Amino acid sequence: MPSRHNTMMNPTIEDLLSKVDSKFTLVTLGSMRARQINSYFNQLGEGLGSAVPPQVTSLARKPLSIAFEEISADKIVGVHPEPEVELEVVRLALAADLPLLAICRGMQILNVALGGDLVQHIGSDDHWFQHHPVTVDAHSRIASATRTERPAACHSVHHQSIGRLGNGLALVGAADDGMPEAIEVDGASWAVAVQWHPEDSAATDAEQQGLFDSLVRESVGR
Repeated sequence: MPSRHNTMMNPTIEDLLSKVDSKFTLVTLGSMRARQINSYFNQLGEGLGSAVPPQVTSLARKPLSIAFEEISADKIVGVHPEPEVELEVVRLALAADLPLLAICRGMQILNVALGGDLVQHIGSDDHWFQHHPVTVDAHSRIASATRTERPAACHSVHHQSIGRLGNGLALVGAADDGMPEAIEVDGASWAVAVQWHPEDSAATDAEQQGLFDSLVRESVGR
C-alpha cells in the first residue's frame, strides 16, 4: 500500500541524487515531468490528450512529488543534449534567420550562445511553479504575438535567470520583481525568447497560444 508523504523529500534527496548525474539534472527532469503530470490531471475532464499519466501508484497530491517518486522508481530518466550542441543549433538557426521561439532554458541558452551569462540561482522560490504577470515592451514581437503588453498568467519554473545580456539581444519583458522574462534578437526576422512556459497553458490561454500562432505564421513559406 502506498503511504501518504508528509514532505516533498520522500523519496530522500540522497536516493534521488543516486538516480541522476547532478542536482541540475534532478531539478530540470523533476520540473519537466511535474509539468507533464499537471497537464495530464488538468485534461482529464476533457478526454485524454498527449500527456503521459503518472507511472507510479501514489497518494501524493503535488505533481513534483509524483515526479520524484517516478525518478526514484527508475520510471523516467533524463536525456540531455550536450550544451555545445544546443549552443551551435541556436547559432545556426540565427545565421539562417529561422523563426525562433526559445522557452525557459532555451532563453538561457540563447543568451549564452550570444555571449551573455547566467545567474546560477536566483535565491528564492518566487519563480518556482508560480503564475505571474509579465510586462513587455509595447513595440516588441512578444507584445504583438500575445496581443497585450502584460500577459497575465505566465507559468515560471526556474531557479536560474539570464545575467549579462548577450550581444544583439534586447530585454523586452520583466516580472514585477524585476526578473528578466523576455528577450528578442535585434536584426532577426523573428527570434524571441521567454523565461516562462507558454506551452503549459496555451490550450486555455489565448495570450500564451499567440506565441505559437506567431511562430507558425513566421515559419510558413520558409
